[in-house]
Amino acid sequence: MDMDKDESVLIILGVHNFYDNGEMGRVRVHSKRVWIHENFTMPSAENDLSIIELREAVNFTDYIKPIKISTKKDFEDGKDIIAGLSGWGYKKDEHMSAEFLQTAKLKLISHEECIKFQGFFVEKVTKNNICAMGYNNQPEKAVMPCDGDSN
Repeated sequence: MDMDKDESVLIILGVHNFYDNGEMGRVRVHSKRVWIHENFTMPSAENDLSIIELREAVNFTDYIKPIKISTKKDFEDGKDIIAGLSGWGYKKDEHMSAEFLQTAKLKLISHEECIKFQGFFVEKVTKNNICAMGYNNQPEKAVMPCDGDSN
């Protein structure tokens, strides 16, 4: 699904402190085009994936860096796949975005493992999910995304 061509999204890169609008290293740029996954659904957030084309090129800095996009080959050698998670999602029982960018390393796991650890969320696990758990392999100490991590 393509957003309306006249509709632009403001992207703020280089953010670390969510609430500090004067933070050093921030760069503001508008989108040229946004593609939202054609099968995105709410409230499940299934297929929650978009691609954003920026109006202008952005220079990488100490605050703005590229991310590695995995390829099919990355999954073929049988080694553990470690993914990065970052966002300003809620922390524990707080109901406001975290002040500082939170990061974690997660190990990708099979859908069978995912269902085993999800408990009452099991009905939300579908073939369209990427399943991951805290890199320490201890479900009771697992880190995970939370509401607000799509900020």
